[in-house]
Amino acid sequence: MKRTLSLILITVMMLTGSVVFAEEATQRNYAPESGSGWLVAEIYGEPVELAYTGSTKSMTGTSHAFESEDYSISIAFDRKIEVGVTMGENSVNQIELISSYTPTEGYYFTKKSSSVSVDSEVLLEKMGEDGIWQGTFRVTVNPGDRWVGDMRPGIIAGLDIENAEFCFCE
Repeated sequence: MKRTLSLILITVMMLTGSVVFAEEATQRNYAPESGSGWLVAEIYGEPVELAYTGSTKSMTGTSHAFESEDYSISIAFDRKIEVGVTMGENSVNQIELISSYTPTEGYYFTKKSSSVSVDSEVLLEKMGEDGIWQGTFRVTVNPGDRWVGDMRPGIIAGLDIENAEFCFCE
């Protein structure tokens, strides 16, 4: 009886330790150093974590790049975006995603133009404070805005990025 109780207690301690470890693993750094950061999102319902690789400024805005083993994302937010205000349609001016993940493999792109609206929503919590950008977003790339070189059967036509959160320092 004592041995069974001991095994149960050891199992509970191991499980509790695993839960604590899992919680620690998901804690995010909200004060990244210059040139570092992260983006986590659900792409087709699958959680994905990407590392910040840099920002590129151009005449049309600033594009922020993130990469993981399976995905590469470049995103540009509307210039009129404000901290603390949830912005809707066209708050993401442009998003480009390259997927090497087999079920979604391909190149996805959407860009705001006078004739196209981007189905998106962004909430910026910090912008430019000590170079740190922090916020959340979601975006949908419609099938007509997706390009895949060979259009293989079985590749999903559109793209949904949900529950995205980011924090990076330029």
